[in-house]
Amino acid sequence: MDSLKSEVAKLVEQTCKVPPIGPNDYSKLLKAMGIDSLDAASLFLAVMERYAVEVPDEQIEHLNSIDSIAAYIEARRT
Repeated sequence: MDSLKSEVAKLVEQTCKVPPIGPNDYSKLLKAMGIDSLDAASLFLAVMERYAVEVPDEQIEHLNSIDSIAAYIEARRT
């Protein structure tokens, strides 16, 4: 799971153009990292494409940290 969190953090950095995210930041809210709703939309498109998981719109508001996104992906991997 830690490697998945690291991958998700890198994807967030690349997609949202934020400074490097370390393991201590994985529980930090995306909004607190400076990620706005447009960045979040791009991020979730990238997550769906990279990990082949569907993220319904009603789930997006609950996926508000690296930890929660990684847990969501892990739970849906086949």
